[in-house]
Amino acid sequence: MAVNFIYAGFWRRFVALILDSIIFAIILALLISLFLFVFGHEALAGKIVINNIKIDVDLTYSLIYFIYASLFESSSWQATPGKRILSLRVVGYNGERVNFWRAFGRNVGKIVSALILMIGYMMAGWTSRKQALHDMMAGCLVIRSV
Repeated sequence: MAVNFIYAGFWRRFVALILDSIIFAIILALLISLFLFVFGHEALAGKIVINNIKIDVDLTYSLIYFIYASLFESSSWQATPGKRILSLRVVGYNGERVNFWRAFGRNVGKIVSALILMIGYMMAGWTSRKQALHDMMAGCLVIRSV
């Protein structure tokens, strides 16, 4: 069965990423404020120390973002809030909803897209189905909802 999609272009996806970054930063700031209120101000040099366990803030931030994005992309929305605002959805090649682990793999794949001088992200500007490298790795498409 041939499925016709309107693929999401690079710039629309980029704006969705900016919106998601703002939304996620607000959510994370609220969570960190709550966390510091409950556990005290023990954050030092990018590390949070709880009961002698050092937690790397950058690694934790990335993991929380991957979970955040994966939960939304595998939900009935099929999109993060930023993508939803711009009428975008993450789907499989046949338009099916992706499960959490596939969405999580796609989001972790963004590390590879970023490590190669962001070329993995830029690929969405010139591939036939507007796929970034992490989309190809997970077998996903980002499409426009009509």
